[in-house]
Amino acid sequence: LRIVHHVNFLGHDDSIRVFKQVAFDGGRPPSDVYEQLSIRASKLAQGLPSALDAFGTYLRQKISTEAWERALDILEKFPPQSIMEIVRTSYEGLDKRDQAVFLHLACLFNGDNFHRVATLFDHGDERIKDLRKKSLIDISPDGCITMHVLVEQAGREIVLQESKSKLWRRRILWEPEEIVSVLQNTTGIALATTEGVSLHMCDMPRMVSIDGGILNAINNLEYFKAFTHLNNIESTLNFVPCTENLPKTLRLLHWDAYPMKTLPSKYYPYRLTELNLRYSNLVRLWDGILGRIHIELTHLKGKAEHLSFIPEKQVFDDELLMTPKDQSPTIPSFHDFESLSIKRFSYTEDNAPFSCISFSRFPCLTELNLINLNIQVIPEDIGLLHSLEKLDLSGNDFVNLPTSMKNLSKLKHARLSNCVKLEALPGLTELQSLNLSGCSSLESLLEPPHSVQEVTTYSLLELEIDNCTQVKSFSHQLSHFTRLTYLNLSSNDFESIPESITELTSLGTLCLNNCKKLKSVEDLPQSLEHLYAHGCDSLENVTLSPNHSIKHLDLSHCFSLQQDEQLITQFLNNGYSEEVCSVQRSICLPGARIPRYFENQSSGRSTTIGLSPIRSTPKPLGFAACIVVSCERSFYMQFPAFSYDWSCEEDDEVIRISLRPNLYRESEIEEEETMSSHHLVAIHVAGSVSTERIEELRLESHIHIQFPDEFRGPPADIRACGIRMINED
Repeated sequence: LRIVHHVNFLGHDDSIRVFKQVAFDGGRPPSDVYEQLSIRASKLAQGLPSALDAFGTYLRQKISTEAWERALDILEKFPPQSIMEIVRTSYEGLDKRDQAVFLHLACLFNGDNFHRVATLFDHGDERIKDLRKKSLIDISPDGCITMHVLVEQAGREIVLQESKSKLWRRRILWEPEEIVSVLQNTTGIALATTEGVSLHMCDMPRMVSIDGGILNAINNLEYFKAFTHLNNIESTLNFVPCTENLPKTLRLLHWDAYPMKTLPSKYYPYRLTELNLRYSNLVRLWDGILGRIHIELTHLKGKAEHLSFIPEKQVFDDELLMTPKDQSPTIPSFHDFESLSIKRFSYTEDNAPFSCISFSRFPCLTELNLINLNIQVIPEDIGLLHSLEKLDLSGNDFVNLPTSMKNLSKLKHARLSNCVKLEALPGLTELQSLNLSGCSSLESLLEPPHSVQEVTTYSLLELEIDNCTQVKSFSHQLSHFTRLTYLNLSSNDFESIPESITELTSLGTLCLNNCKKLKSVEDLPQSLEHLYAHGCDSLENVTLSPNHSIKHLDLSHCFSLQQDEQLITQFLNNGYSEEVCSVQRSICLPGARIPRYFENQSSGRSTTIGLSPIRSTPKPLGFAACIVVSCERSFYMQFPAFSYDWSCEEDDEVIRISLRPNLYRESEIEEEETMSSHHLVAIHVAGSVSTERIEELRLESHIHIQFPDEFRGPPADIRACGIRMINED
């Protein structure tokens, strides 16, 4: 085998079409009920062609809608035999340790972050990547493990088959009633081989108390997850009094709403890799921690909202004591901590402030997140965290940051959003990404120079300074960040974009959303590929260079813009370098009439174009399409770059364009207002259509949005569409 080709899953519409072709004669459901059941079945298959075929073949044999519903209920819990056989064959081809990792991913970690999960297994990085090579899992663009629901079902079925119906022999438990049964029953517990527990506490019918002695007796238990929804954060899982204990074999302890104020005194976490105690009453960790541990203590509850690492008998107030003032040798050290996260739900000015006294006992941190804690002063010794790579201090009340932070040479990513009192920054020259969103008191992005001749060089690639309205001289300051590839200037008060932006020769994405005073956009860098200027109420003019490189331009809800036809024509016709011509390009702006540039246009969702005259013209380079979308004024739409999709089916002689905008409720508009806003969405797709064998091409456009249940129908619809073939001349 020399070449491995990744085959994508089918999309929503194609999945339904394939399923219907298998399940019904002629591919047509006999009634609306069967139509809805077909949608349900295709969703379960999640675009997997073999699953669509298996489901369609199986359900084709059912002669009533009731039989279909019963069959789907079963299929949603157990994989079809054909899928089971495929997964079983792949599973048996793995070595024992890879098999174990696969089963744990199926039962415990599907959807979790790849890098975090990899730390929970020996050689986890390599083993998870091996599973990906065998197509048992995938890694999403945002770094999460994704396993198809049918593969997940098959993995869980393997776990059930291996245990031969004996709960205490089950390698992994995930059904709440089974977990409670095991943890409340001493029968067979000494022989228990359970390695992982995943308990969704919202599915428990009542408050449950477990015997910590029984939990501790499960000698192989490595992964314990007891989790709940955000809107249900009260503890429903407790220890029987005086039995508090945890297995020493644990690698992961995730217990939402952990009921105790301390961890069990007898618990010695020599193998623990990750501790996650969200919404807990915890006020103290144990004395002394060994090993490399990732701590996640978010949304702590309790009146004081504090956490202390000092011995229990010492007194503390509303403080986060990284190191207490008393440097007693009995105080624990945390030299092997690599990650520490402590967060409140949200920032409010009247929150009681946490006190950060010192970081000296956390010298090995690579990631530090102290979020929405109203911290007023950051200790100077933060500069001693020489291994720190990621820092998030969002939602705090400090005015300045220590100058010692200039010593953090490994710090690449910093987030300081919503630090509303922050006025100045130290010289963080090695940063690659910096988020300052909502720092409404910030006046300068630069550290004041020590001399007139001194010029500081910055490595910054991504900068977010939206809603930083007090920054003085944007143009001068941005000229120091010449390596920027991403810049967010949204919700600021300038009338024209800073002049120095044209000097940012590597800039690929520029965000100007909701700049309410912005009147014109011009002199953009040649490198720019994505421009977002949604909701710029005063924007009147956008000028693009003849050889622009822009692939996506969002000017939605810029209702002062008066150049819809001119701008669309300029956007589609200019900039046709060989590189830009080979990619999809899209633009969205206000407008209700399709420009004359699109020769073939019709009201409604579809139109046609005859191809016979086109064959006598130079070779087609692709096509351009324009769609009119109307939306009720109580909502507004945004069209990110990923909200467009298209497909071409030569047999059907059809081009299908799907729009998936983001839809938001407009809070400033009264409910009674029923006016509609209209937008033009135009896309160009290059080199995509073969016109040699067909006489007529049809364009079909669709819009897919989620809308509130109280609406009888979607608040947005397609009013008209047009198409034009693009030729070499």
